[in-house]
Amino acid sequence: MSSKSNISPALNRLTDLGLLWRISNGLCRINPRIAFKGSQEEWTKALEEVPADVPEVVLPNYRRRPPRTNRSGLAAAG
Repeated sequence: MSSKSNISPALNRLTDLGLLWRISNGLCRINPRIAFKGSQEEWTKALEEVPADVPEVVLPNYRRRPPRTNRSGLAAAG
C-alpha cells in the first residue's frame, strides 16, 4: 500500500503538467483535454469547467505510431 507521502508528489507533478487538478482535499479531476469518455456535448461542458489556472497540455505529435508492446510488455523487435 502506498503512503500519502509517496502519492502527493506524483499528484503534484500531474497537476503541474496540467493532466489533472485538485477539486478538494483528496479529490482530483482528470483534464478532459487528455482523457474523456462521453458525448460531444458532455465533453464541451467538461472543457468549460476546466479552471483558468490549469496549464495547456502539450501532447507529442507522433508522425508514426509508437512501437507496440508484446504480452510481456517489451517493445516488439523490428
